[in-house]
This record gives sequence, C-alpha cells and structure tokens, in this order.
Amino acid sequence: MPAGSTVTQLNTLNVQPPAIRSVLVALMLAIFLGALDQTIVAVSMPAISAQFKDVSLLAWVISGYMVATTVAVPIYGKLGDLYGRRPLMLFGMGLFTLASLFCGLAQSMEQLVLARIIQGIGAGGMISVSQAIIGDIVPPRERGRYQGYFSSMYAVASVAGPVLGGYMTEYLSWRWVFWINLPLGLGAWLVARRTLVGLSVPQRTPIIDYLGTVLLIIGLSALLLGITQVGQGQAWHSRGVLGLLGCAVVTLGVFVWHERRAREPLLPMHLFVNRSAVLCWCTVFFTSFQAISLTVLVPLRFQSVTGAGADSAALHLLPLAMGLPIGAYFAGRRTSITGRYKPMILSGALLFPFA
Repeated sequence: MPAGSTVTQLNTLNVQPPAIRSVLVALMLAIFLGALDQTIVAVSMPAISAQFKDVSLLAWVISGYMVATTVAVPIYGKLGDLYGRRPLMLFGMGLFTLASLFCGLAQSMEQLVLARIIQGIGAGGMISVSQAIIGDIVPPRERGRYQGYFSSMYAVASVAGPVLGGYMTEYLSWRWVFWINLPLGLGAWLVARRTLVGLSVPQRTPIIDYLGTVLLIIGLSALLLGITQVGQGQAWHSRGVLGLLGCAVVTLGVFVWHERRAREPLLPMHLFVNRSAVLCWCTVFFTSFQAISLTVLVPLRFQSVTGAGADSAALHLLPLAMGLPIGAYFAGRRTSITGRYKPMILSGALLFPFA
C-alpha cells in the first residue's frame, strides 16, 4: 500500500493527518465509557439490592442496559449514514452522561432500571458510531492496528469495571459507579465536539425506514427479554417465554421480508451474503459472550458464595485484565503488519476452550 494512502483517505473526509490522534482519543473515550458501564455495576448488585430491598428487578439493572444497547446499535449505525456520525456521537454521549446522573439519584429499583435502559440507549450510539468512524477515516489495511487499540480499550474497560466498582462500593457508595461517568462523559463529549468537526456530512435527502426500525426494536427486544427470563430461572416452555420467543421469530421474519423490499433498508440483507463478515460476527458473539459472562459472574460468585467484599471479589479478575488487552493489541498489530487476520482468529479460537 502506498505510504500516502492514509493521508489521502483522511483528506477525503476533511480530517487532517495531525488530527487523527485527537479523533482516536475521542473514539477511545467513547468506547471506554460504553464498555465500562457494562461491568462496573456487577459487583455493586448486592449493595443495591440491600438498599432497595428488591431482588425481583435486580437482574434488570444489567440486563436492561445490555438489551437497550443491543437494540440501539443498528439504529444508530443507519442514522449515522443518513445524518453524519458527529451529531449521533454527541447525542449518544450526552444521553449516556445524563442517564448516569439519574442512575446515581435513583430512589427505587424501578427508577434505576429505567435510567439504566436510557443509559444503554446512549451507550449503543457511542459504541456503534465509534466503529463506523474508524471505517470512514482509516483505509482497510490500517484498520487492524486501530481496531487493536479499540479492542484493548474495550478489554481494559470490561475488566477494570468490576475492580473500580468493587472499591467504590466498598469504601464510598454504589452510587459512585454511576457518578464516575459524569466527569468522564463530559470530558469525552467536549473532546468529541472539538475533534469530530472534520467528519463528512451526507448531502443526500435522508429516507428513514420507520417500519423496519419498529420491527427491529420489537423483534430484538422480545428475543432478548425471552432469553433473559430463561437466565433468571424461568423454563423454556413457560407461557411467557414462549410468547416472547414466538413474537421475536415472527417479528424478525417480517423484518427480513420488509428489508428485502425497502428503498432505504435499516439493515441491508446483502451484508449477510458475505461469508467472511458472518463468520467474524459469530466470532465476536462467542468471545463477547465469554468475556462479559466472566466479568459479571466471577465477582458475584465470590461475594455470594465466599462472602468476600466487593473489592476482594473484583481482584480475581486481574489475570483476565492482563490477558485481554495484550491479546487484542498483539492481534491488531500483527494483522496490520501482515495484512492477514485469519491466523489471529484461529489462534484465539484454539486458546478459547482453555479459558
């Protein structure tokens, strides 16, 4: 690849080469915030339950956030294509930060769950738009290196979350696991507002797929709610779970049918014809499944089974905290240097069963 290819790509989008570092700082802060809040709350769950004396909605403090994030990601991606990345990034950051304030001020479990859902909607924008911006300003050969930086940030946040949450819960209050987002979120918003000015703005007239958006929200929400209820102890064959899963299958089926015929589809179906993309999505699913499960369940197990404090339970994640960033950075660098990503994926898959 010619040495000037990166500069050419950046200038096409009015982002000058010296500004790329500032853009990356803004994106990494956004990913750090979104990923941090997926796990920082885990070790605070017993303290939250003890204060509100409500166990029935406790799981939704985490599940509500992740369901909202999952549903919001594809919607933000499409809106970013139509209206530009910068306004969507700023909106997601602002919503996330404001919802963090409401989480810390919650006076009941219902208020906390609602604030967490709003917070998840904001986080979905930060995570998805950050990835889209990298695709806009960095040529394919260089993306492995930058994705390595991003993956390292995500890994550090995912594992640092329980550690920070444990110490703040133990020595301050569980409310601080949300209030810590206020200075971080405000700082990230200001950096993004200043550095993302050069991103391109689409000139075409936006055509929004309203029906596809509604179908996707209903279908994914029903699917994730059904799976969450099973995880909370309900049987697969219970009426509530079957109703949710049936609704998900029918709604998502109608969504696929509609997207094939929509003038401006929310999620173009031709993307799923790309075999490499589908395999990569499956890989991300399984790795994220394991990483998030470990970072959430390990601290909870040590607190509930051994009676350890929140700070002590979180320290059991330190080996994972060291391994994830190292692996992500090394894989990204090797992919950028060699131009080959398959050996890195296969190597990780071979090590996966030993985790």
